[in-house]
Amino acid sequence: MWIKPIRRATFLLACSFALACHTASGVHHANDLRTMLREHLKNPEFSLDRKPEYVVTDPAFIEPILDQALKYIDTSPPLSAETLGKAKASAVTYYRLGLAKPEGLKALQVRIAERFARPIVTRRASPENPEKHAIDLDFGWMKGPLTANTRYGIEIDATRTEYAQDFEGRAPSTALLAGLLSEAVRAYPDADRVSVNMTFPRSRMGTQFRATYIRAGFPQSRNGWVLLQSISSPTTLPMFQVRINNEDFSPYRDGRYSFYVDCAPMAGAARIPQTSVALTESQRKQCLSF
Repeated sequence: MWIKPIRRATFLLACSFALACHTASGVHHANDLRTMLREHLKNPEFSLDRKPEYVVTDPAFIEPILDQALKYIDTSPPLSAETLGKAKASAVTYYRLGLAKPEGLKALQVRIAERFARPIVTRRASPENPEKHAIDLDFGWMKGPLTANTRYGIEIDATRTEYAQDFEGRAPSTALLAGLLSEAVRAYPDADRVSVNMTFPRSRMGTQFRATYIRAGFPQSRNGWVLLQSISSPTTLPMFQVRINNEDFSPYRDGRYSFYVDCAPMAGAARIPQTSVALTESQRKQCLSF
């Protein structure tokens, strides 16, 4: 006989709790709605490449987005679930549109530079020799100016003259890559391989690529070579290969030599047997010898 009253009391208690939570969540007032939307836009799903490190939260960017998103939504209390849904959808739409505008690109460029300055380091043991290991540094998106392409979306603008030192055509410059590898090689003197990985949409190296320094005859020898590979293509065969002597990257950092030359035969480690051909006179002038 007590079953129905107990069920009814439980049901009423649950309803009261749900109502209290609904009220506490702050969706009955316009100011609280803005707070909720700010949190909603922190979802990485709406950011560049769906990465949390590229979520833009700057008030100077977010507040005008919320103004526009709520412009045609009745925020008079109480707010219905339908109104909340419309507000969220509107905020996401204007957030994404805003990222492609100058103020959004500028804010995103700051996020990319911050991520680039803090590469994620991964240590991998060699499957052939457990005593050897490789170091991978993931820099995320290539730092630099951004542009919005109506067909391809947000891209890196490699045409800006003030950033010329960082680009070599539509690819990171040899000087930039040599600098990153040089610092990484000094930081990890016992690694058999040290790789720099980054994202550069629609670059001539592919969307994602890797520059790897391989120590030859390590640890007795400090000579080696650098491989440039596209890791977004079906295969990851080296596209370019150059020599490094005594772990000295200065010939590449100061512009005397380029990473974007195929010096595989001279480097002593051709990519595949079919490419083991003699270098032309032009290639010899561009390739650092032993």
